[in-house]
Amino acid sequence: SLGMTNWWNIKAKSDGCKRSNEDECNFCKRSIKKRAISTKNEGNLFSASFFVEIARFVSAMLSVRPANSTDFSAILELQERNHLSNLDGQSLGDGFLTTYLTPEKLDELSAQNGVFIARGEANSASELESELAGFACGHFWDFSDEHEFHRAVLGLFPLALGELSITANNSFQYRPVCIAARLRGQGIIRVLSENLKGSFRSRREFGISFIDHRNARSLAARTRKAGFQVVAQLPFGQTIHHVLGFSTQSSL
Repeated sequence: SLGMTNWWNIKAKSDGCKRSNEDECNFCKRSIKKRAISTKNEGNLFSASFFVEIARFVSAMLSVRPANSTDFSAILELQERNHLSNLDGQSLGDGFLTTYLTPEKLDELSAQNGVFIARGEANSASELESELAGFACGHFWDFSDEHEFHRAVLGLFPLALGELSITANNSFQYRPVCIAARLRGQGIIRVLSENLKGSFRSRREFGISFIDHRNARSLAARTRKAGFQVVAQLPFGQTIHHVLGFSTQSSL
């Protein structure tokens, strides 16, 4: 992750500030730091509004678009670096993937307009550069090779999101999602989520996501940054999955 110090420095540069220290930048003090201090005093440094501001800034530096076949190799490379099967136990705390994509699966997802990527703008005043910053996928319920898990999930429906009812007919699956390790914590997942929601908004009312209970970082990213809500728990195999729901009709 770039970390908050580098985030401050990037923010200052993007606003035309010549100083590299956020303590010297009055703009940053007024618009960001004051809010961060006040929310810290309330016991919550990373408030929802704070993440919104970060996401708006990051979105201005990112190129977010539907993926095409020329992006598949970069997506699969990022997947390999972050898949559970390729990580040791000490690395799991930083987030991991459990779904495994192939070029054929990516082709199917692209046909549903269900793969979005984020790349840094090459000419932006940021450290995001033009590398693949992350990807997010969504698909209907007929797309799954994990048959037993798929059946287990379908057995949970209907699910309640407040007073609303989520079913297989009015929802889509939001997964897998991956952000490059050094760029996590910068609001990229929020920007990707909004674009993916927009793609499915006219086709489905809700989205459903699953998080392995060991993947605390991903759970925090989706609940605190992307605004998803835990709607169920699903024991499966040797682990437990948090089932999260969200409305496609609202923007964060």
